[in-house]
Amino acid sequence: MTAPPIGPGSKVSDVLARYPATGAIFIQHGPLFEVQPGQPSPQYRELTIEQYAARHRLDLLVLLHQLNAEATAADAASRPPGHPSSGRARASRWGPPAGPLGYTGAYRELSGADIESEPVVARQSVHGPE
Repeated sequence: MTAPPIGPGSKVSDVLARYPATGAIFIQHGPLFEVQPGQPSPQYRELTIEQYAARHRLDLLVLLHQLNAEATAADAASRPPGHPSSGRARASRWGPPAGPLGYTGAYRELSGADIESEPVVARQSVHGPE
């Protein structure tokens, strides 16, 4: 088992640069900036995950779990199908699962007698452009 990619000492800016989707998690918990009286614009300080959690009174372990879950999902999505840790390796190695899935249970093979075909141009000529 590998260590999680995001730890308490990870910088918020580094996490956002590597995993942009974690921005939604940060936004849910509070701003990344400070507004100081007398300053014309907000200040974006370099914070670690631990400092961010303390500033917003968050449970550090819960925040780390959320961020690492998003990071793991982003890493898995970036791997090609068939990669041993992509989660899609099993389906690509052994083929699609057998048996009915969803609406495919009603599927039936068409035989030559069941198929009615007509050239599109012939059908459009009879009915016109509408």
